[in-house]
Amino acid sequence: MPAEYYYTFDDILITPAYSDIESRQEIDTSVTFLGLPLKVPIISANMDYITGTKMIIAMHNLGALGILHRFAPWDDQIKMMQELYTKSIPIIFSVGIRDIKESLDHIKYIVQDLAIPIHGVCIDVAHGHHQKVASLIEMIKGSVDESISSLKVIAGNIATIDGVDFLYQSGADAVKVGIGAGSVCTTRTIAGVGVPQLSAILECAAFAEESNIPIIADGGIRHSGDVAKAIAAGANVVMIGNLFAGTEETPGETFFLNNKQFKRYRGQASFGSNGDRYVKEGIDGVVPAKGPVAPILGQIQAGLRSSMSYVGARTIDEFQIKAKFVEVSSHTLMENSTRVTEVILDAE
Repeated sequence: MPAEYYYTFDDILITPAYSDIESRQEIDTSVTFLGLPLKVPIISANMDYITGTKMIIAMHNLGALGILHRFAPWDDQIKMMQELYTKSIPIIFSVGIRDIKESLDHIKYIVQDLAIPIHGVCIDVAHGHHQKVASLIEMIKGSVDESISSLKVIAGNIATIDGVDFLYQSGADAVKVGIGAGSVCTTRTIAGVGVPQLSAILECAAFAEESNIPIIADGGIRHSGDVAKAIAAGANVVMIGNLFAGTEETPGETFFLNNKQFKRYRGQASFGSNGDRYVKEGIDGVVPAKGPVAPILGQIQAGLRSSMSYVGARTIDEFQIKAKFVEVSSHTLMENSTRVTEVILDAE
């Protein structure tokens, strides 16, 4: 059957509209996500070289959110949660579905045995439209222990309306949208599977709004303008990996390479292959060290405010109502990236 034409971030622009905003400081980028108030609708990605305790603390202090990754020994994950609990920071940690009983046991151990008050759990897999994901959601939500059944459950990743509906019907409280759009993800190259991210957000968010289930746009963000487009398309919050990679708060040591500082960064499907059973669907590499995360988050928020001002929106809700998209040609990328070359004139 013929494929439909879908859009990614570079295929569209937000059209400017009438505005009476005198200062961008009038613009409020705050949202509430799963009961948590955020000053900026950003979540640091639950990747092993992005979000550990330092990043979660930084995100919390800056008015954003971090979700703890699951790619560490279980004892280390427990220590991280205990540290966050000591600091009274809301905790959302990640689990997989390879062994759903083990995942449920981990949740029970944290909540029941250690009595750490967890805000939520992120069921984090490459293909969230899967029966094992639904089973784990149902086990959590169906628990006789209210401290477990009341947990906010984020599930994903999916990229279709059917995927959102499947997870919603299973009991998910929020859904991550994005298949193959991440900067270190090679799913589309290896498997030929995915949906261009802007269209995936548009379709999933339109359906999710009717069900009142929040959408996390996960993947494909290269600039603050992409964050604005994702929010305008209906995402409640945007997950950031690549832009935060290499910052001081990310896990891992800084090292020198050719007299420059770097840190590791990788896609979470870039390891764990086992002969012919699995094919890696991610890149394992390095990125330049970037310094603190605060200025980067500040630039993202400033870019979002700027976008909102161009359509006359003072709040995120207004932005999603007022923002309109226009399709652009590939030549627009050349126009977008035009730069002035400095010319030194001869004073004589």
